[in-house]
Amino acid sequence: MNATTAADAKTPSPMVISEDGNDVVILMRVNGKRLTFNRSASDTMDQVLRRMQLSVEKAYGIGDKRKGKKRKGPPPADEQEQQHGNKVRIQWSDGNGNELASTDSSVNMSTLAELSRSTKAITVNEHVYSVFLNPPLVTSVALKYFVFAEYPILPLVECSNTTPEELVYEYRTNESDDLVHSGRVFTPADDLVGKKLRVTAYHRDCRSLPQAESDLSRPVRPSPSKGTFRDRRLPKPLAATAANRIRVASFNVLAQRYVRTPLATKVMYRNVKACREVLEWEYRCPLLMRELMDVKADIFAFQEAEPRFVETVREVMPEYTVRFVEKNGNKGEGCAIAFNHDRFEMLDETVLDLASDGVKSQLTSEQVSELQRKWGDVDMFSDVFDNLGTAGQVLVLRDRQATDKVFVVGNTHLFFHRNATHVRLLQAHLLAMAVKHELDRFQGANVFICGDFNSF
Repeated sequence: MNATTAADAKTPSPMVISEDGNDVVILMRVNGKRLTFNRSASDTMDQVLRRMQLSVEKAYGIGDKRKGKKRKGPPPADEQEQQHGNKVRIQWSDGNGNELASTDSSVNMSTLAELSRSTKAITVNEHVYSVFLNPPLVTSVALKYFVFAEYPILPLVECSNTTPEELVYEYRTNESDDLVHSGRVFTPADDLVGKKLRVTAYHRDCRSLPQAESDLSRPVRPSPSKGTFRDRRLPKPLAATAANRIRVASFNVLAQRYVRTPLATKVMYRNVKACREVLEWEYRCPLLMRELMDVKADIFAFQEAEPRFVETVREVMPEYTVRFVEKNGNKGEGCAIAFNHDRFEMLDETVLDLASDGVKSQLTSEQVSELQRKWGDVDMFSDVFDNLGTAGQVLVLRDRQATDKVFVVGNTHLFFHRNATHVRLLQAHLLAMAVKHELDRFQGANVFICGDFNSF
């Protein structure tokens, strides 16, 4: 029995070796299967070849366990010979065809790091794979989010020696190899409801290299907003604003860390116990992205923005510059302002600490003493502000269409507690001080103060 199949009759696709520090990734396609080997540069070639041999044999179905009872003792001699004949032979060669390492060699103690750069071809049985070292490479692509008709989806991509923006994306369904969309962001139509999607990604200059393909997505669901308040409020996407108008929108996008707190589960979201998935990031992300794309604000302000939310906005809406400030204290979320950089240029940016450091740096010692006197027995720092991570930001933007128009945009998320009005008042004062500082510098500027002020 030969270890190759008819699928190998054509010239095999090239093989990729990609280095990243001490990590080395080897990619190849065998018998229609993409094989990925994640190795250490310090691995010996004996280790690398054995791992490759086992994976290639598995791709060909060699060495499958027989059904039934296990035989006691060694197999008959003729079967041993047959099994030996099925073994895949692998050889690494230099540019002149000289052997560098092989499964036929008794010892291969050279390391992967020593041979990766000198290897120009890898032979698997009689098939020779040309080797590409460190090309633009997609190591993985995935469709992890829920998929809804009329809502954008975005694949999660890992790549090296390139960026996600430089890649080609091709979407197909589980029912056909016909292309249904080309491009990174895809908004499925109603006719795809019930079908599953998969996406292939590759660099535009390296189509012949092994391509990354996602697993199938969840089935496409009908649009969740049809007939709801959302579509009655915003039945169709808003048009872009005219040159003499500006649209500003502010959203608290709900950080996932707050979804399962006692307050959230018992009070705020107690009515979604039967459909908890609607609170998951994978469910909410496409809904949030469509909302932002439909609103088309010139300036967005976000609160409870997590790094992954910020990165998704940057990827889905590349026409926006996003400035993000994370809360102190490992909160994992913060505030962000996104502005359309085709319309605005940023003149200045101020990041605000609205906790202890901010209070101490912005107020005089006399002011702090007076505040502490009014707070009585409560130490305003050790009892309150030392425990806060509140942040804020102020951007100064100039309108590219009317250069005499300057806008000062503030954004924050004030401390939440029903008995903390005095804390919010002081935090708002610090934000107002920062805004006034910019107004003193940019006379005649317009002001937008955005945020979640927890004022109710």
